[in-house]
Amino acid sequence: MLCEVIDGKKYSRADLNEIAKVCNIKNKHTYRKEELYQLIKKTSQSKKLSTDCVKNAFSKCNVNISKKEIDEVLTLLKEKNILLPTNVVDIDFKKTTQSSTASTGAYIENNFEAFAKSFDDELMGFVKNKNTKPLMRAFVPGGYGLRMLFEHKYGKKNLLEPGDLDITLSIHDSKLSVSQCKSHILKKCESFIKSRSDSHNYHISAWDFPPVYNPILKMKRFSLISITYKKDEFVDMVITDREIKAEDIDKSVSLKCNLPIKHDEGYLFEYFQIIYMENVPGVDHYCYLKRNPVTGKFSCKGVKDIDRVNILCKLSKSAKFKEYCDLVQLVNVEKLKKMTQGERDKVFLQLRNVI
Repeated sequence: MLCEVIDGKKYSRADLNEIAKVCNIKNKHTYRKEELYQLIKKTSQSKKLSTDCVKNAFSKCNVNISKKEIDEVLTLLKEKNILLPTNVVDIDFKKTTQSSTASTGAYIENNFEAFAKSFDDELMGFVKNKNTKPLMRAFVPGGYGLRMLFEHKYGKKNLLEPGDLDITLSIHDSKLSVSQCKSHILKKCESFIKSRSDSHNYHISAWDFPPVYNPILKMKRFSLISITYKKDEFVDMVITDREIKAEDIDKSVSLKCNLPIKHDEGYLFEYFQIIYMENVPGVDHYCYLKRNPVTGKFSCKGVKDIDRVNILCKLSKSAKFKEYCDLVQLVNVEKLKKMTQGERDKVFLQLRNVI
């Protein structure tokens, strides 16, 4: 049954009550029959407009989307903590001749290594020169940062699969404003891409967001600059006002890979934070719906986070986070699937003390 009424067709009160259920109309019994008919009609038209809007947006990207997937998108968009971009800019690049890029004799074939070297001042300036106010501050979160830590501190090269590079930038206690930081990074990105022998394989998307404060992450997010390479994710840089201190960074590891990599405990804190958001409803609705290891749309991400923090716990043997390492090491996906939601919530609620 659909959430709709057809003009001219006769409906009994029972018929309208059933349709009102589909439309999620509350207190349907308080409306007179004609009032309920008009309310269903209005709700149906509103749903159709929303559905058409989502369908049209995806069709522009040549993506087919089912009714179920449209409903899921609409559910997410209704949540208050879903921030839609206020501005999006896309930049494509023409093919560059080999002679214009390799003439210096210092061409680096590895894209990630070349990118890090190109952005040395922006990413490593505050690490190398602690007594000088930097252009901006930065750290590498998530999987790439952890992979660099495993490789360059513990000599473990194959624990995590290679992935894209995420970088959190910050204008906190730095020289540049938000707009200056974005402009500076975009120019550097364009310069880097034009220096590559296959620049036509790169694409930049720059997104601006409403500067809403996130009480969990203790920051505002202003912009996202995303670079793809051959249509795959390459580098994402988010501009924030997050507090990032030089002492948070493992200088020894960072100098080896030319990227600002945190100490073990920084990544432990980060992963316990995201696991808390993924597993406890009401903390971050979008994160819970997307990444919950049992019920999430992309449950593999939640599973991966638990696996990664377990590896880090075993290697670092952190005394500060021992209680939480012990907690997560007792939990695996099979055990979680056998628990009720209430039981899972009770387990992960213990992580709120980390936050």
